Amino acid sequence: MAQRLAEARATLERTAARVYTDPAQAAARLAADPRAEARLEAGQAQAYGQLHGRPATLFLRPDAARERADQAVPGLRVTLSNHRRAEQDAVQARSIANSIGETLPSLRDQLSQVNRTLDRLEQAMAGPEKALESAIRGLGTDGARHALAALPRALHLPVDLAIREVEKALDLGLGLGLSLGR
Repeated sequence: MAQRLAEARATLERTAARVYTDPAQAAARLAADPRAEARLEAGQAQAYGQLHGRPATLFLRPDAARERADQAVPGLRVTLSNHRRAEQDAVQARSIANSIGETLPSLRDQLSQVNRTLDRLEQAMAGPEKALESAIRGLGTDGARHALAALPRALHLPVDLAIREVEKALDLGLGLGLSLGR
């Protein structure tokens, strides 16, 4: 969420640069004003900073830079709205994390584990070959070594050979065929 909020802020400042001579200051003022979107729509963009170019006067039309700035205001309004949404999402994510006593990175890790488990379950339901492949991939070399070491010594060779054959049959190339230094 923090990254999304930072990206939204950077986009707001880039868009403000098309309108204002000091985009960082204008972006800060826009973000701080809860009525900024309505004011921008009402033609009050100058309330947030100096706009590019020369404005229209009684005798002169606005110069090209001011016209470009004025044309960029609707896009600024949309970008500000997106920034506000990103802020609300970040606040909501922090609130949820605080209410369950977890940090956002911890929640992200937990969700990742849940997704991996669901992927394995999906593979297991795809048939016995996929289930076996998923189990071997999930087990890994260290897990296979520990499992093999827990077996009686007489079973090491047959199980090691079986693992090698499963690897060959599934063409996994994981290197799980083990040699425990017999």
